[in-house]
Amino acid sequence: MLNTRTVAMCLACCVFTVCCQLNGHPTDDKSQWILSSGLNLVDLSYDFAEDTAVWPTSNKFQITNKVEGPNVNGIWVSSESFCSPEHGGTHMDAPVHFINGRWTVDQIPISRLVAPAVVVDIRHKVEHDNEAQLTTEDLTAWEKSNGHIPENSVVLMNSGDRKSVV
Repeated sequence: MLNTRTVAMCLACCVFTVCCQLNGHPTDDKSQWILSSGLNLVDLSYDFAEDTAVWPTSNKFQITNKVEGPNVNGIWVSSESFCSPEHGGTHMDAPVHFINGRWTVDQIPISRLVAPAVVVDIRHKVEHDNEAQLTTEDLTAWEKSNGHIPENSVVLMNSGDRKSVV
């Protein structure tokens, strides 16, 4: 049965596969390297559901056309259709989305999609201010406790509240 986590993971796999192929990397070689690298891979996706955060002017995520049962040949089939706005739930924005002339998703090199990451935890701030933002002071405090943020790494913010993210 299709569930929202399956949709999210399928979309992520499709993006990974397409990006590998479009960037001239054999998908099997790149995926095997990632799987055998010993890296700690973290799934940052959220399930798609009716309450998934989407761009304010977009339609909500929908699952329709559910078919479940044996087909005319007696073969079990479980199939659904889904519709999701481009800017909904866990997704990757292309730089061209806000800056004319920049990369579209298919132009982003695969090497830019895998990077070391640091997590700056601001949950303590959000407990007192649900509009708290990551600040330079937060980054400075993180570096004081953990050392410099590595060059070319991704900085992730943990607010503890995914519903605040649109």
